[in-house]
Amino acid sequence: MAAKLSKFQGIFQPDEEAVIEVTSTLTPVVVPVLEEAPTPPIPPVAQHHVAEQGSDSRRRTGRPATGKKSDPNYRQVTAYVRKDLYRKVTDSLYDESRGLDTKRKEFSELVDELLEQWWQNRSRK
Repeated sequence: MAAKLSKFQGIFQPDEEAVIEVTSTLTPVVVPVLEEAPTPPIPPVAQHHVAEQGSDSRRRTGRPATGKKSDPNYRQVTAYVRKDLYRKVTDSLYDESRGLDTKRKEFSELVDELLEQWWQNRSRK
């Protein structure tokens, strides 16, 4: 009786006969081709709500643009300030508003005031 070859025999022994024997024992498999499933319809793109006729205003989503970022009179700038000084100033602004029950003055408002004072003093010279 002949020894049965392992299906991995051809990997370990590069013998052509072993490869032929292994491949000859394989049986072809017929796989039926199925019809393609119909693709689902693509939903329509959401349209933005447009106001009634005669009005050009569109309804916008999100937060209303009422801050300094959307105000054309303001411009965002960057400045390097020492960490310890920034912390002292912001703490003082917080402490100042705590006892008065008023809205805390923002750091940018303080910088704006100080720059305005500097400009006025400079223009007087």
